[in-house]
Amino acid sequence: MTTSEFTPGPWGFKALSDKSVFEVRPRGGLSGYSAIARVKCDKRMGDDITREANARLIAASPELLDMLQLVTELLALHLDALEVDALATCDRARTLIRHVIGRAT
Repeated sequence: MTTSEFTPGPWGFKALSDKSVFEVRPRGGLSGYSAIARVKCDKRMGDDITREANARLIAASPELLDMLQLVTELLALHLDALEVDALATCDRARTLIRHVIGRAT
């Protein structure tokens, strides 16, 4: 996996006071870190359920990135047995990974 300068996962989230704001923070022994993100939606964009869903998605980002990297590595190893479209999909995924990591560092 690629090393980066963003806060290592896994991340978790918790609701602040009345669930109008959620904080995304590192899980485990990194409790001294400040919040990675605060999720608050304008009421026109959603309710508490939407805010919580957004926080869950942000918190899952490191694990999603790790899985995407693993899948593209496995696909690259087995492309001979797959359709030609798989190569293009793998290349697009690798481009996305580089883009995400580049924006985060």
